[in-house]
Amino acid sequence: MIDIFTQPGCGPCQQIKTVFEKSVLVEGVDYRYLDITEDALAKSFVVSQGFKSVPVVLSGDTIIRGYKPYALAEIINEAIRERDAFDWDGETEDGRYLH
Repeated sequence: MIDIFTQPGCGPCQQIKTVFEKSVLVEGVDYRYLDITEDALAKSFVVSQGFKSVPVVLSGDTIIRGYKPYALAEIINEAIRERDAFDWDGETEDGRYLH
């Protein structure tokens, strides 16, 4: 699950939301939004990492601060690969997977 720490009125947060909404990932399944103005644990996490503002995106051991399209694309693609890892039709003789 990818955690996206946001707050109302945050322009870069809205940009990140747009990127995720246009992806094939599913909110609540692959990613979730955590509003630091309403979720004390979410705010505590952001502060504990030394950040003073949002957006902050957490995916496994990867933390992205701010709106960084290439980094976001990388974690979205990783999530897609993980989700689809078991959706295959076998493999060829040379070991390549068939989808």
